[in-house]
Amino acid sequence: MNLNEFEEHVKKCGGKAYPLTDSEWWTIQLVYNWHPAIKDKSIIARVFTELGMDFIEAMAPHAKALEDLDKQLRTEQAHINARAETRQKLLDEARAGLEEKKAEAEAEFVEEVKEIDRGFEEYLKPYQDKLLALVKKREELTRPYKVEVVK
Repeated sequence: MNLNEFEEHVKKCGGKAYPLTDSEWWTIQLVYNWHPAIKDKSIIARVFTELGMDFIEAMAPHAKALEDLDKQLRTEQAHINARAETRQKLLDEARAGLEEKKAEAEAEFVEEVKEIDRGFEEYLKPYQDKLLALVKKREELTRPYKVEVVK
């Protein structure tokens, strides 16, 4: 609310606007913005018109306490938000590190499997050679007895 709006609301309430000092205007704004009893512009104008500046000044400590409390709440919320952001960054870094370690572990695993396969192939080679030799020998022994049917 600006000073002109306040003066218009004072006139609507039947009051007479008079020049306010900077301190009085600051107090009116404080009470208007922070006091729980002041819900809108017309109420602060009625309080000013009907009860006077002294009454508004009496409301100011309560309004100031609420303003200060709000500042403290916002400060603490900002601290919480900053800590939550830091936590999230740490979690993101940890996840990235975990993904990197997973990729490294997977690559190591693949290499280990390849090494095992190579070793197993080398281990099996003599048996495969022997099996192949036995199959050839069987073919040689059974070849003379194969009869071809001629039509």
